[in-house]
Amino acid sequence: MERRLEGRTGNVYRPALITSESGRSFVTQKNVSESGACFRGDVPVQVGDAIEYSFNGMENIRAIVRWCEGDLFGVEHLESEQFWDDASVSHPFRPLRVPLEHFAKISCAEWMAFSSVKNISQSGACLTKPAELKVGTLITVELLGLIFEAATVKWVKGERCGIKFARRLSASELNEILIRKANLELRTGFERATSG
Repeated sequence: MERRLEGRTGNVYRPALITSESGRSFVTQKNVSESGACFRGDVPVQVGDAIEYSFNGMENIRAIVRWCEGDLFGVEHLESEQFWDDASVSHPFRPLRVPLEHFAKISCAEWMAFSSVKNISQSGACLTKPAELKVGTLITVELLGLIFEAATVKWVKGERCGIKFARRLSASELNEILIRKANLELRTGFERATSG
């Protein structure tokens, strides 16, 4: 397949989550067509690898890597007719939310509590709500050894709340969170397997 895909619909610039045999990685989708897409990101993929990617809360899209050049790579869609919508290119993207399910320490000037992060994006996260949290509260979130200061509680609904980070996270920062979570799961699994 040629690098320049036939029938390309248009350039886009939106975050996407790539899932491959080596794990999950955040990338930037550069362009898309019915037949394929181009991404930029530090992802250990090779020509011929099977991947899945998602964006804007859509279901995973299955594809095959057809070319790689530095941190750019192109894929050919396997089931384009099942997801393709011209409007997906023209509509503004929502932040990509990635399920995480990991505990976090939440603190502000008056108190500290533990919570569980349900999902995370470049702009914020959804977590279980400690009773003290109210819309507008400035908090510090400690997650997987990383500290996010001056996050703002944007919404509260039942037992969950949404926070906005003080600054938008880069794709590499999100990848670091995924790597730390994966390493923790591997270490925990190894310890369980070797104990007893």
